[in-house]
Amino acid sequence: MLTIAANATSTGDTIHVFLSDKSSSKKIKSRPRGGRRRRGCCSQSALLGFCPPAALPLRVIVGCACAMEEPPKDNGQSPRGSDPELEPMMLEDDGEGKSHTMDDANGHSSMDVDRGYHSLDIIGSSLDDDGKGKRDSYAHVSIDMSIPSIEKFCKEASRSFFDEISLISHQINSYNEFVSHGLQGLFDSLGEVIVEPSYDPSNRGPGGWRHAIIKFGTVKLEEPVFWARGYDIDEESLKLKPRHARLQNMTYSSKMKVEVNIQVYSMEKSEKAKTGNDHFGYKKNITNETHIINIGRLPVMVKSNLCWLHKLKESDCQFDLGGYFLIKGMEKVFIAQEQRCLTRIWVDDRPCLTVSFLSEIRRRRISSDKAVFDMIDMQDCDACVINTITTTIKESDELCEGFRKTDKARQYVDELIKNSKFPPAESFDDYIDKYMFPSITGKRNKALFLGYMVKCLLMAFTGKRKCDNRDDFRNKRLELAGQLLAREFRAHIRHAERLMVKALQRDLNTDRDFHDLDRYLDASIITNGLNRAFSTGSWCHPYKRNERCSGIVATLRRTNPLQMTSDLRKTRQQVAYAGKAGDARYPNPSYWGKLCFMSTPDGENCGLVKNLAVTAIVSSRVDQPLIDSFISCGMIKLHEIPTDEVPRMDKIFLNGDWVGSCTDPASFVLRLRCMRRSGLINSQVEIKRDKHQREVRVFSDAGRILRPLLVVENLDKIRKPKGGSYSFQALVQQEIIEFIGVEEEEDIQSAWEIKHLFESEGEEATLSGDIIIGKVSESGEDHSIKLKHTEKGMVQRVLLSANDEGKNFAVVTLRQVRTPCLGDKFSSMHGQKGVIGFLESQENFPFTCQGIVPDIVINPHAFPTRQTPGQLLEAALGKGIALGATMRYATPFTTASVDVISDQLHKFGFSRWGAESVLNGRTGERMNSLIFMGPTFYQRLIHMAEDKVKFRNTGPVHPLTRQPVADRKRFGGVKFGEMERDCLLAHGAAANLHERLFMLSDFSQMHICQTCERAANVVMRPVPGGKKIRGPYCGFCRSSENIVRINVPYGAKLLYQELFSMGICLKFETEVC
Repeated sequence: MLTIAANATSTGDTIHVFLSDKSSSKKIKSRPRGGRRRRGCCSQSALLGFCPPAALPLRVIVGCACAMEEPPKDNGQSPRGSDPELEPMMLEDDGEGKSHTMDDANGHSSMDVDRGYHSLDIIGSSLDDDGKGKRDSYAHVSIDMSIPSIEKFCKEASRSFFDEISLISHQINSYNEFVSHGLQGLFDSLGEVIVEPSYDPSNRGPGGWRHAIIKFGTVKLEEPVFWARGYDIDEESLKLKPRHARLQNMTYSSKMKVEVNIQVYSMEKSEKAKTGNDHFGYKKNITNETHIINIGRLPVMVKSNLCWLHKLKESDCQFDLGGYFLIKGMEKVFIAQEQRCLTRIWVDDRPCLTVSFLSEIRRRRISSDKAVFDMIDMQDCDACVINTITTTIKESDELCEGFRKTDKARQYVDELIKNSKFPPAESFDDYIDKYMFPSITGKRNKALFLGYMVKCLLMAFTGKRKCDNRDDFRNKRLELAGQLLAREFRAHIRHAERLMVKALQRDLNTDRDFHDLDRYLDASIITNGLNRAFSTGSWCHPYKRNERCSGIVATLRRTNPLQMTSDLRKTRQQVAYAGKAGDARYPNPSYWGKLCFMSTPDGENCGLVKNLAVTAIVSSRVDQPLIDSFISCGMIKLHEIPTDEVPRMDKIFLNGDWVGSCTDPASFVLRLRCMRRSGLINSQVEIKRDKHQREVRVFSDAGRILRPLLVVENLDKIRKPKGGSYSFQALVQQEIIEFIGVEEEEDIQSAWEIKHLFESEGEEATLSGDIIIGKVSESGEDHSIKLKHTEKGMVQRVLLSANDEGKNFAVVTLRQVRTPCLGDKFSSMHGQKGVIGFLESQENFPFTCQGIVPDIVINPHAFPTRQTPGQLLEAALGKGIALGATMRYATPFTTASVDVISDQLHKFGFSRWGAESVLNGRTGERMNSLIFMGPTFYQRLIHMAEDKVKFRNTGPVHPLTRQPVADRKRFGGVKFGEMERDCLLAHGAAANLHERLFMLSDFSQMHICQTCERAANVVMRPVPGGKKIRGPYCGFCRSSENIVRINVPYGAKLLYQELFSMGICLKFETEVC
């Protein structure tokens, strides 16, 4: 039996089907159906993944990854068989392991550390020692293509996934990447540190002014050790393992040593300079030395490449997966930070329409207005956009007269930038090359990208392009241990650098000899700074230099292994303060399969702190060059394309940079995905084709959430292992599994059940859902009737008929089986009604010596309150009849006396009043009180709790009064009537009353003229100069002055407008609060 678990999109390329653990004997046909293909799909390839978004019961996802192009109009063959150009891309798996590690060009790591395997680069990992893969360990027999066999395979593949890829591998991989490359790159980014003298004449020595240049070289990290001097052992140092740091309250850290070159020189005048023919001198080196100095200690992540547990293949506990730090004996863990993606163009509409491109910081002139139009690509723009551009050209003539002349526009822009708060020190050409789109080379390419940004802004203004959603996870990246540690480390190394420069300046001003560099570069600054940041949790802000933020480091909780794993897989979204979180707390559709938004704390962090899904992984930075692969797939570099040809081609972006264009995007995407499956490019590369914007976006940056999926069209490649279980790495290399990101998953079509994918020929795959009656008009418009959110159940009966007018109609009857729950209402024939207040299992109920257990227990105070003694007589009489008494009455007109009923009970050995002794179901002891028990007819009423429960956050409002509607079936609001109002008034909760009846109901605003005390309207009015402005204006005073804005219920505003239409004008007395 299959469970519904996904939805479908009409523009996607992949079909996913979710399976439950229940099996079926239905066979699965792996060959595609011919002739009857779903629109938009060109092949029956599919994807099958491992889990739902929550980290709870494991399920299986099956789907179809179709080529991103329209279906052929011939006999329905796959494009792989019809396009001869795609045949060379169908690469066979030769079993050779391909290595895509993050080494330098010479194949060596830039760090002197142990490079043990702990990477998510699955495709790039070798499968065994000889590099030939594990194909020989698999039998050449395919698995049975039945649902039970597929489910069994998925379970084994899931186990292999968790065995080979740890649940906290994203933390360890990020730290390893920082240790192997990020730390060295951080020191390389410091560049040359130039130390100038103070130029104080009183301190000038006989040798003249001395200068110094300091360069940082290779960084080396030592193994974690602690000194053993003073102990009765021969060794000078011992291995520092995590358990030692825990027991001795030490910091588990590694000593950092860096190669530093210091050059001290003085400026001497040449012979030409003395004669006045040369205004420059030359450097006279005083000293030029290279030292290896200690720069501090770096905290070591447990089970990283630097950790002894990883090198010695040891573990302190079988449930300890590592991924945390030990700071002064305390276990600290990083919480992944959700940050705005810097590798894409952002179009935002708050507070106004803006377009921006944020990039990491690392003379050809456009001569005519037509060239500008070509750069912006105005071919598919309407007249409104063209008029807007024309207007800006006219304004440019007014602001900068003659800006078309040579260097006139350059001078104007340069003046604006130089007059800014923090102007750059470089020249115009230098800072344009350095700071404006630094990853894009060439003035023409920068101009094309700037024109593309302008077009994005104009398209958003006209509504042809949606503004970017800040909460969508395709627009986010996760900062993990490596990025967070680099941010804090950079701040402390800058601090140490500033103090070093000041100390060097004191010795440069005198003729004193220089000390060792250890005296100038204080290693305790970095060591203590990092330890302080871990201990306090106060971390450097990602954008604001002088601010600190909290919530980045937390203490690891070890109540149980699940809680520990949960802490290591948490994510957090930083907000300015909890009151302005906006929509950040609400679940976003992009979380599906990536984040478990149900696992979130209560309070101010609700919705901001989340957990990764059980199979979600976080991408690492891909250093593999991809431009050559793009060219082999049909891309043309941007600088090779004529300007007039650019609008006719689809743009190709790599991490947000426009690198080229192509004429056949469908073929380009198909070839590139084939290369990814074949292992020619990294498996974590994300490929997205946007048909609407005519773009292909490829991402290889770090911080993206991916999840593994199975390619169903390649299920016939699965081979049964001769012994043991499946290898996840082998499945990746066999093109059976691939990683899909958030943005690429938008191209996926989803089917509810696997039988819709693999049905017999001639049957169309249909999508399940909440459609109860399907109706389609002659024009093809869908008018189907859906189930409301309050309706559910199984279809019991379907009636199709026609009325007197000949119109067809359908009646669908639903049946729902409900077990009694708290709040359900029951009543006896005597009107003794009540609701269930407590449910308990049968073994805990009291029972008699005969083993009789009551079904309903009621309070005896109900009988005198409702005056229903007849129910007691009915129960006593029924009890006697059940024992075989002859006195029976079945009509309401005659009744037996109380004495007759009591005599019958006494005759059969019971008390005259029907009470009997019972045993406690929990303890088995006899209860002191006698309990009356007897058969009574009870009926269940239609008033059930499931039909009464009513709640909502936001929902529809009435179009006239703008107050929440009252119908539960329409997501109406909870009624807050006069009695509820009186209760809040009695409690003195005025603020809560104001919130219920005003802020959360029909909040509105009005403009009031304080001069005439009447309402002012917001109108578009002309102002001197021929322009028009929009704002509040009093029609009575003919003025826009002394107008204030007040908060009123919309009902009051509506009342004012209705009275005004009747000729009754209200006045408002306002005063400043």
